[in-house]
Amino acid sequence: ISLYGAGCPPPPPHPLNSYLVKIVNMKKKNAIIVCRTFSKTGKKPWLFDDLSYGLISNGLSVLVLLFDISGEWGKGVHQINKDLKVVAFPVKSTTNLGKVFFHAVASFWLYFSALKACGGKKVDVMFTSSVFSLKCIFYALDKIKPLSGYNVGFLWDFFPIHHEQIGFLSARALAFKGLLKNIERFVISCQDCMCFMSDANLKYFLRYHIGYAGKKSIVYLWSKNRDARTGSKNLCESDYLHAVFGGQLTSGRGVEDILKAGKILNENKLKIKIHVYGAGDLANLVEAESLVNENVVYHGVKDRKDYLSDLKWYDIGLVVTVPDVNVPTFPSKVLDYFISAIPVVASVEQSSDFGDFVQYTAKAGIRCDVGSPVSLVDALLKMKVNKERNYTVEMGRRGRIFFDNNMEVAGVVNKILEDTL
Repeated sequence: ISLYGAGCPPPPPHPLNSYLVKIVNMKKKNAIIVCRTFSKTGKKPWLFDDLSYGLISNGLSVLVLLFDISGEWGKGVHQINKDLKVVAFPVKSTTNLGKVFFHAVASFWLYFSALKACGGKKVDVMFTSSVFSLKCIFYALDKIKPLSGYNVGFLWDFFPIHHEQIGFLSARALAFKGLLKNIERFVISCQDCMCFMSDANLKYFLRYHIGYAGKKSIVYLWSKNRDARTGSKNLCESDYLHAVFGGQLTSGRGVEDILKAGKILNENKLKIKIHVYGAGDLANLVEAESLVNENVVYHGVKDRKDYLSDLKWYDIGLVVTVPDVNVPTFPSKVLDYFISAIPVVASVEQSSDFGDFVQYTAKAGIRCDVGSPVSLVDALLKMKVNKERNYTVEMGRRGRIFFDNNMEVAGVVNKILEDTL
């Protein structure tokens, strides 16, 4: 069985721009993070939680301006420690119109709160990420009196086109697709540097947002090292291949194909089990299938620490997207799989280079055709043979090494600061 292709490309560089290196050896510097998700309890940390940790580890103070979609934070200023302050405004709403209204109000409140917190002085750098449109009023205000000397945007999702293709936009929203794209483009134009997850993301951006004049860099997704390899009991029988899928159980995430693959496994009495973690609109379907199909096991929702503790017992991690999508993705769940040293089966769209990244760059798994439960089952069977030959352990080890060298947040931020400040 051939696991790897020839001509493995080197991993992409991490430089953002030439601005940030200049301030490293000066007085203590300050950063702003403008985001919509930031963990209050630490049980469900996300990319910006880890970015704040990495920035603080590199000597910066961080002010988080939070459009709080979770509703967990109360409106106001939350001093977490001497180097981290969160200014939050709740924007949780059950309607799209409500979301737009609360984001507009939050934009004014957060902007003027930031001006006050910064004493009217510019911070050194301000970070944000896609989706950008809901922050358009905030950045319109920032155009008038900038909060930062340098703006950096991380593009992790192409809005609105990707949301349209996976069915996340309502018919009413689709009527304003052109306007939404232009609003997204306006906020992007406010960024001095745009960062992308892979070469395919950058190439798509150059076609989709023609005319962007700022700097462009490739920066891998990152995570804090949450190495939870002790604590939970062994969840798996040794004569089975145990695959795991963790994430949002909603349309556009490949959940339907996973369940179809589970049915094929059950019908053919194959010794392969798929373990599913997460919540969402399709969680009931997953739970219902697990009750009648011993090849599908539903574990519900766990916090990040317990989830990582479970991951170490599994043989492989699944990354599954949907067909008929031309927007390249780079699923963040790969971080948890690499941290846990388990190899990856990547069933992703043809437009993405994520499958090649897994198979050829990190050499930590294999790719298969998206939208084909049969192809997914074939990939699982290949990995079962690999397990019997002890190949999966080596592939998982490579993933962990790649994470340590290229995706651990302290190292990523250090490279960003060295190459760009």
